[in-house]
Amino acid sequence: MPLPNVPLEVTVGGFTLGMMGVFGIALAREPLKGGIGLLTAITGFEMFYSSVEQSLVVVGFLGLVNLGIALGISYLTTSQALPEEESSP
Repeated sequence: MPLPNVPLEVTVGGFTLGMMGVFGIALAREPLKGGIGLLTAITGFEMFYSSVEQSLVVVGFLGLVNLGIALGISYLTTSQALPEEESSP
């Protein structure tokens, strides 16, 4: 299904990355692997959206979104790797 105002190659690449990301999120059990799947899906959306809107503000906003997602992934991965503290009464 072609998207309006987007070349066919970008459409195929965006859909492929998006679906690979969705499959990565669905099959992941760990936050790092799920986060990589989320970044892959976001990259597919960015391919589509960057060809539609090419302003510098959009590029900066998408970069901030990627940075925020990467920080969230790193926090979740680190918190999962730390041992749980036992509280003594």
